[in-house]
Amino acid sequence: MKKIVLSQAHLDKRKQRKRFVLRDDIFCTILQQKMCVKDYFDFSFSFPDEVDKVIIDGMYSGDWYSVYESEILPLRQNPMLARFRDAGIDIFDEWIKHVHGRQKECWLTYRISEVDVDEDINPLPIKEEHPEWFIPAFGFTMNNMAVPKIREHKLKVALEVMRKYAFDGLDIDFERHTPFLPVGEQWEKRECVTEFMRELRTELLKIGKEQNRVIMLSARVPDCLDGCHQDGLDVEKWIKEDLVDCLTLGSRSFDVKVEEFRKLSKDVQLYACYEPYHTVDGYFAPSLEALRGIWYSHLQRGADAVEYFNWSGQGKKEMVAHYVHLYGMDPKNEDYAQFGSEDFTGVNDKEFLEKQNKTYVIDRKGGYPWGIGYGNLNADRQLPRVIENDEEVRLYVAENIKKAKRATLKLLFEELSQIPEVYFNGKKLSFLSQPHRDMQVTAEKVPPISGHPVSVRLAHGEDHSKSCTLLEADLTGMETKIGYNIIRVLTKMPISLEKVELEVKRI
Repeated sequence: MKKIVLSQAHLDKRKQRKRFVLRDDIFCTILQQKMCVKDYFDFSFSFPDEVDKVIIDGMYSGDWYSVYESEILPLRQNPMLARFRDAGIDIFDEWIKHVHGRQKECWLTYRISEVDVDEDINPLPIKEEHPEWFIPAFGFTMNNMAVPKIREHKLKVALEVMRKYAFDGLDIDFERHTPFLPVGEQWEKRECVTEFMRELRTELLKIGKEQNRVIMLSARVPDCLDGCHQDGLDVEKWIKEDLVDCLTLGSRSFDVKVEEFRKLSKDVQLYACYEPYHTVDGYFAPSLEALRGIWYSHLQRGADAVEYFNWSGQGKKEMVAHYVHLYGMDPKNEDYAQFGSEDFTGVNDKEFLEKQNKTYVIDRKGGYPWGIGYGNLNADRQLPRVIENDEEVRLYVAENIKKAKRATLKLLFEELSQIPEVYFNGKKLSFLSQPHRDMQVTAEKVPPISGHPVSVRLAHGEDHSKSCTLLEADLTGMETKIGYNIIRVLTKMPISLEKVELEVKRI
C-alpha cells in the first residue's frame, strides 16, 4: 500500500487549532424558515465572532439528488431551492463567501447514510433497481458501504463537489444515521469504510495539488473507541495511515471519552460535539451552567474544540419564538437567547470557564430516533436505573470543587417512601428531601429514544411528569477528583434513580 504523504503546508494547516466549531444544517433551516438569502445569513451568522470554523451540513439527502448544479445528480426538487436557483444564487458559493468574508474556515459535511429524506417529493428509483444495495431501518433505507457500487457513487459525489467549490475541508458524517454496514457484521466489514476513506484522502490530495490549495479531511464518529468499533469504524487505522486531520466525537453526549482518542495521536484535532435538537431525554434544554459543565469537561479531557450542531442563529431574540416552535425548546428557558450575546462568550476558553458556575450531570439513556448500533443512541448510559440494593454510578467532574463558594449534589428519584444511604467518594452524605416534578422526566416506562417528543410537550406547556423526590446534599468544601467520582446508593427496597447533578457555584 502506497503511504499517504502530506505536504508541509498541509501539516501546518492541521496545527492551526480551533476552539469553537459550528456545524449548521443549512438546508433544514432554509427550507423550514422560508427566509430570503440575506435574512438567512444574518440569522445564521449571529453566533459569536469567536467561532473559528463553520461546517455546513448542505448535503441533505445528498446521495442521489443535489442542491447544486451537478453532472452526476439530478437537482433536488424544492420550492425554496428553486427560488434561489431562479435568482441565480448558488447556495454553496454564497455560504463560502459569507464564511470566508468573516475570516473563518468553511467546510462541507457529507452524511454517509441518509437516502430517502423527502422521498415523496424526490423518489429514488435506485432503491427499486437495486434493493440489495441498501439496509432497511425505521422505514428508511441506509446506504450499505459494504457494496462497492455505493462506495464508488459516494466517492464521485464527494469529489465533484470538492472540485467545484472552494471548501477548506470535507467532513464525513458517520453519526447522522446508522447503520452504514450490515447489522451484526459492522466490525467484520470495517475495511470497506477504511478503503473509502483511503481513496477519498488520496483523491482530495490530488485535487488540492491541482488547485494549489490544501483540502482537509475529517470524520464524525461515536464518542468512544468501543462505539467506533461497534459501528465498524477502524479509527486507529485511519490515524495510523494519516487518513484524517480531525475527528468530531459524538453527537449529544455529555460524557465524551476524548482521552481515548488523544492517546492515539497528538496531531489529529479532536472536536467534542453537542447537539441540543436530537438530545437525550431529560436534558433537551439544559441550563447555561450545565452547558458550561459539558464544555469545560470536553476541554479538560483534551478536546481541541467544542462543536455545536443544529444550533445557529440563537442570538437573534426575534428568532427565539421561532425556535421554540421549530425545535420545541422550552419557551421559559432564557439560555438559548444568550447564544451569540456577550453573556455567552468564553465558550471556547478553558480559563474563563474554570471561574464560572457549572453543573455536572450524568447522561440519561435515549438519543437519536433513527439508529442501529452505537452512535447517537446513548444506550449504555447509567440513568435512569433501578437500584435494587447497593449500586454505584460515576459522575465526571472536571475540577476540584474544594474552593468553590458552594457545591450542591442533587439526586432525583422516582417518589421515595424512605431515604436511601448515599456516599460520595466513600463519604456518607446528609440530605434535604422534597417532592419534585421534572417536566422532562415523564411517566413513560421507557425514556423516549429522543428528547424531541419531550421538547414538543414543553413548547405546548404539557406536563407529563411523574412524582419524584429530590435529595440535596451540601458538598461545599469537599474534595472532588478531576475525573470520575463515585456515588454509592444503598437501599432496602428497589428505587429508581432518574438524575444526578452537581452544581458548582464560583461567582
